[in-house]
Amino acid sequence: MEVDLLSLARDAGSRRGEYLIQPTEPTRSQSQDLQRILILAALLWRDGYRSSVIPAYRAALISGSLRSVVSAVDLVYSGSSSVLGSISSGVREWASSLQSRHMRMFISRVRSLTRVDLTSRISSADVESVIDDFTLYVTSLADDVSGDTRSAIIGVVSRGLQSGASTDDVAAEIAAIIGVSLSRARRIAVDQTAKLTAALDRARQTQVGADSFIWVHSRKERFRPHHKARDGQEFRWDSQVARTDPPGHAPFCGCSARGVLRDGE
Repeated sequence: MEVDLLSLARDAGSRRGEYLIQPTEPTRSQSQDLQRILILAALLWRDGYRSSVIPAYRAALISGSLRSVVSAVDLVYSGSSSVLGSISSGVREWASSLQSRHMRMFISRVRSLTRVDLTSRISSADVESVIDDFTLYVTSLADDVSGDTRSAIIGVVSRGLQSGASTDDVAAEIAAIIGVSLSRARRIAVDQTAKLTAALDRARQTQVGADSFIWVHSRKERFRPHHKARDGQEFRWDSQVARTDPPGHAPFCGCSARGVLRDGE
């Protein structure tokens, strides 16, 4: 639901012609909570390769048949796929919790700026599509990680049988693959926590009539030069920059948007 915050601010006695709405910073604990959800499939791989894949590979060294090893890999993969439902529901619950905190902070900031209490005027339902899209996308990323893990492990056992690699050598390679999968899940969690926060900033700012934003650079040691060059610049939310490369959109971008609510926007 759209909110005419400028009119409400005037009615509340605020006579300022411009308001700057600060972005919300995601917390480390939020990304850690998401990490615990996204690593579930990788943890199944970690346990399953020891109990199923390695014994099958050891037997295949004698029989020379790859089929039984692939079957063992696929057995673990089916288990990791079945946990996607739990991952999806966990991601949605996590995103809803982050959204609730974000909304509380947004209401508090607006109240301090304008004397307007938005508690009864905005709700979680206003950004339900943001949560839906986020849940679908992040679940698909978790699925991609598991699928890539399967392909990589099959490649290792296939090459191992061709070369006669020892069980210990193959186990070490598989352990390294799963370590990469765990790292990917953790990186996804950090990146997507920032992305959901940025998406909610945008949704709430535009909801109350802030059609423009000021680019706030992340101050990270590793940064995109063109992002740093935008620091302090104002853009409309319907601009080319906002459509194709808004703050927080690029991988691991920590930039954010300070909403601009101004008479005459």
